[in-house]
Amino acid sequence: MVFYFRERSRATPGARLLLAAIRLTVMGLVLLVMVFQLQLRFTRMQLPSVAVLVDRSASMRVVDDYRDSEVSASVRSALDSGSDAQISRWDIAQQMLRPESLDGLTERYSVRLFTIARSAEELTGSASESSKEGSAGSQLAEAIKATVPDGQSSRLGTSLQTVLAELRGQRT
Repeated sequence: MVFYFRERSRATPGARLLLAAIRLTVMGLVLLVMVFQLQLRFTRMQLPSVAVLVDRSASMRVVDDYRDSEVSASVRSALDSGSDAQISRWDIAQQMLRPESLDGLTERYSVRLFTIARSAEELTGSASESSKEGSAGSQLAEAIKATVPDGQSSRLGTSLQTVLAELRGQRT
């Protein structure tokens, strides 16, 4: 503070005193933060959203011909299907979205389930709460099982834009 008054400048003594006070205040705040390790804590008011998009076009009925026997065996083991039955893409999607895996997601996120064909359509609302009928994951899995892959085409770009517009303003 003494240095402000020793300097030769056109500033009035009041302005010099104000500058010295600002500098001392900033240095004091820095010292407080360093000494007490003040931390800001944010409280999350709502869960972040996760959008699950499932293709609902007719191409999901296609049974892929896996030329590699290891890939074919791993698909069958993942689907708990040891038989030689034909497994479509839709069967794989349904198995991946079974209640156990969706329950894990709904505990940490607000899961929004969309199907894609000509456009994106939401199957259910936010599934962050469970109802009397079952867990949120089982409700989402039932919604997938009730859906039929009958769309004419998959417009991925348009559908993604629709979903992003729907989730605008949320932590997704």
